[in-house]
Amino acid sequence: MNLNFLKGGEKMTEDKKIKLVSLKKEELAKAGIPLSPNTLYQWHSSGKNPEIFVKIGKRLFIRLDRWREFIEKNTGFAVLMRMRQDKKGGRK
Repeated sequence: MNLNFLKGGEKMTEDKKIKLVSLKKEELAKAGIPLSPNTLYQWHSSGKNPEIFVKIGKRLFIRLDRWREFIEKNTGFAVLMRMRQDKKGGRK
C-alpha cells in the first residue's frame, strides 16, 4: 500500500511516498520481513519498536523504510560495535 504523505504544502514527488506493508503473512514475506504477524502485533501492543508501525483505523502496518532502518541499526556491524562497547563498559 502506498500512501502519499505531504508536509505542509509540499508538492508530491515519488521519493515522498511511504511504503506500508500490511501484517498478513504473504505481504510480510513479499517485503522480506521474516517475522510472523503475531510477533509484530505483540511488539506493537507492548510498545516495542514503535517507530516501525503505523495504525490506520483498525489496521496495523509496517513502514518499510523504518523497518529497513531498524534492521540496519540492529544487525551486522552495528550489533558488533555495541557488543564491543558493552564489553568495555561503554554502555549501560
